[in-house]
Amino acid sequence: MDSEQYLAPMVAGALGFVSGHVTKMDTTISLAIGGVSAIAGYIASKQDCTRRRKRLVKQTTEYEEEIEEEEEEVLVAVPTKKKKKKKKQTGKVPKQYKRSSYEEDVPAQPEPQKKEESTKDEYAGLSKGQIKKLKKKKREEERKLEEAKLAAEKKRQARKEKRKLKKKKMKEAQNEALTAQATAQQLEDQKKKDEEEGWLQPKEHIKRAAQKEEFERQRAQMEAKRTAPKAKSYIKVPGPLRGKVFGKKKENINNLQLKLGVKMTLPKPGGIHDVVEVEGPKEFCDKAIQAIQELMDKGFSTVINPGFSSAEVKIPEGKIGVIMGSGGKNFRDIYKITKVTSLEKDEDNKVITIIGPVASVMTAKEALEELSVQGYSKITHPTWIKAELQVSLDVVPAIIGKKGENIKRITKTTKTRIATPKNGSNICTVVGDEKHVKMAIELLNKIIEEQTTPKEPEPIPQEWQGKENHNEDDLWE
Repeated sequence: MDSEQYLAPMVAGALGFVSGHVTKMDTTISLAIGGVSAIAGYIASKQDCTRRRKRLVKQTTEYEEEIEEEEEEVLVAVPTKKKKKKKKQTGKVPKQYKRSSYEEDVPAQPEPQKKEESTKDEYAGLSKGQIKKLKKKKREEERKLEEAKLAAEKKRQARKEKRKLKKKKMKEAQNEALTAQATAQQLEDQKKKDEEEGWLQPKEHIKRAAQKEEFERQRAQMEAKRTAPKAKSYIKVPGPLRGKVFGKKKENINNLQLKLGVKMTLPKPGGIHDVVEVEGPKEFCDKAIQAIQELMDKGFSTVINPGFSSAEVKIPEGKIGVIMGSGGKNFRDIYKITKVTSLEKDEDNKVITIIGPVASVMTAKEALEELSVQGYSKITHPTWIKAELQVSLDVVPAIIGKKGENIKRITKTTKTRIATPKNGSNICTVVGDEKHVKMAIELLNKIIEEQTTPKEPEPIPQEWQGKENHNEDDLWE
């Protein structure tokens, strides 16, 4: 508060007390009058001070606005250019200093741009409001620039921290590698020490000993073959069987020569002789002749293909097409999945011969038997199922249809195989994909329902009703 707020109440209170005392009033009443006067004086002085302050603030604001207007007028005014004094040229040559090597190494710093003495030209011809907007826009741009600088600094610090972390991890990995290398070296040194003391036998020594034993065994075999009395054996191989016996690019013959240590002379292609000559130790010549005979009879040899076997599957009459599949697809699938070496049928289409590893031969044989009995197998048709439908023998002709048109239509539509009842049986078999089998059974049931549902008799015309003997000619009378 101002001192005036205290001074006015004091004066008013004193005057009130004095006036009461002069009029010879009681002291208490005089004091009361003085107190009331003091309060009234305080309120009046406070209001006066408030009015005075408002007036001062208004005057100050007006004064500041006037100053701003004057400044703007000054800014708008066109500045006068001072004439520069020309220096007198003297005959003296300016002193040139040598450039130091330090200055060459340090890249030249860009010269700082000189700040404009004032922004008078920038605000020329603009109103007060436009100048304020322009200043505000500049401040916003400066703030954004500062934020961008801070963000760039943060990114730089993050990259720096990342590099530090990467270096730390690399150092740790290096230390771990060095530790592992030192441990491995220590174990190797300990192992060598134990070997020198005779506690351990090195793996290299064991490997070398095994190689030496194998070499001695092979050497003994070769020596036995060399010293054994040589003999010659002959066997006749007909022309049609040469491909099966010799193999692709004479693979079977080369294997026999390598394993048995014999020399074979083959007949020339297109020659008149069909004899194969085998030369070597008597024992191995006999084995080679036996192997060639096995190749002719079975299609494989125990010498070349140990663990192989063969099997034969009889083909029921009229089932060769079902077993082979469309374009031989079933044969190709069985050959590919079971990995047998040979799958051939004879010229009369009565027997299929399978050759290959024992497990593969058994799997292929099972698949061929399933095809001959059911018309499908797990290998060739993994998604197929078999469904049986019990039907009356009276309905079978309707299922087949005239010249088999019904059953042909159903099999073509559903892509299934349907076997009608035969030999007194009443079971109709449907084979195919699960979805297609269901569709075929629905069509068969529809035909059966149509045949078993009794037909309603045709209505008797009114002209015939009440007559015992009538015919169609009565209708025309």
